[in-house]
Amino acid sequence: MSEGVHALVVPRVNVNDDAVRLVQWFVEAGATVAVGELVCLVETSKAAEEIEAHTAGVIVPMAAVDEMVDVGAPLAMIASTIEAAESARQAVVARPSQQRREPAVRATPKAVALARARGVTLEAVSAAGVTGTIKERDVERYLAGSARTAGVAEAGRQEPPTLPAALMSRLLPPEPLTRHDLAMIDGLQTSVRNVILTTLDYEIQLGDITARITDVQKSGAKLSLQQVVITAIGRTLPEFKRLMTVRAGAERYTYRDVDIAFIVRSLDGRLFAPVVRRVDTLDTVAVARACAAAAMRVYRGDVSAEELDGACFTLSQIADPGVVRFVALPNRYQSAVLAMGGERGTSSAPVVNVTLSYDHALCDGSYVASFLTALSASMRDCLG
Repeated sequence: MSEGVHALVVPRVNVNDDAVRLVQWFVEAGATVAVGELVCLVETSKAAEEIEAHTAGVIVPMAAVDEMVDVGAPLAMIASTIEAAESARQAVVARPSQQRREPAVRATPKAVALARARGVTLEAVSAAGVTGTIKERDVERYLAGSARTAGVAEAGRQEPPTLPAALMSRLLPPEPLTRHDLAMIDGLQTSVRNVILTTLDYEIQLGDITARITDVQKSGAKLSLQQVVITAIGRTLPEFKRLMTVRAGAERYTYRDVDIAFIVRSLDGRLFAPVVRRVDTLDTVAVARACAAAAMRVYRGDVSAEELDGACFTLSQIADPGVVRFVALPNRYQSAVLAMGGERGTSSAPVVNVTLSYDHALCDGSYVASFLTALSASMRDCLG
């Protein structure tokens, strides 16, 4: 390759994937990019990754949105001039060994028609984890998953609302929302649009639960009320599977595994929802360790996208004793979230209030009340 011309290659985002799907370009062909500037977003079967420019110069893309590109293959050429970058691009394209993969896939006529109507390639659907012949429902699932990433970018492109001139004079100059903020907004908006949101409050009599937690802590082990509740949710949910479901059109899907998310605030104030996997198979001590490890990764800033994906249920807690009730919104592709306030009452009669937000199209208040009653009993069982 000519001196001064650099290839921006596909990194290995996921150890199990040998190719990525190009989701979005953040820059146009011929744009001048700086070192560290975000240039595109790629996606594997399990994670999304923002790709930064490793050198400064004029960029010429080599792959189109939705195209599958091999790990190690060039996504773009960066050079001092557009002519040099374009010349390098053409030279690489001319080499058969560097061609992007175009795997042959099989699909039903309905799947082909839907993919064409929605402007997606069958190769992209196959790369998202579909094995065998692609069916119409596989394309629908792929579209639903892609909307998450596309929605974040779309939120960033939306025109700001028009504010009255009289109000503008009273406001400080605007600050752009971060990608994290936009992702959270997009997820919550999607969830609220698709859920008939209803809430139910419930008071849990803690009894000697608090004393038992204190005894565990005195023994040197770390345990909190939040971790006890997560353990209890894992044991209770399998008997209340409607709270493990999500609606998509006229169909209802049930999660296979009892993977529970909980809310953690990072040191810079951002909210994350790391997931504890297969909680129904873990005892309280194992859940406590998993929660502590996940929270630490959030604090250190090295939590992965895979750790934040795929939960069937979420617990959100504001532990301030003054917080009696608050309403949490379900995360994307979930139909229920439990909001827990702070422990209050007397030392002899401690209580905690919880509010379950749920999709009324999937279950009613009586069903939810039965779940919370069972959850309260399970909390005691978790501590022996």
